[in-house]
Amino acid sequence: MVLPWSPKILYGFFTDTFPIFGSRKRSYLILMGLVQGITLIVVFFPIKNVVFFVSMLTLKALSGAVMDVVVDGLMVVQSRNDPETGSEDL
Repeated sequence: MVLPWSPKILYGFFTDTFPIFGSRKRSYLILMGLVQGITLIVVFFPIKNVVFFVSMLTLKALSGAVMDVVVDGLMVVQSRNDPETGSEDL
């Protein structure tokens, strides 16, 4: 379940290369937040299939890793837009 955190740089390349609905950061943040919320709701209910349970937790970890990369990218953009206070205003 920790494996999705390893290739985080690839998530950054992917989100910067393929925008969704014209946005490179916000759309991925919303989409991955929805995925994470849905997987947590699914895991809340009793699941007898261990493979499905672990795959849901892995998908949750993947969406969390992508969200982390997107938020880091937003902080970089904000720090470049405002060199005085940088990402503190984010």
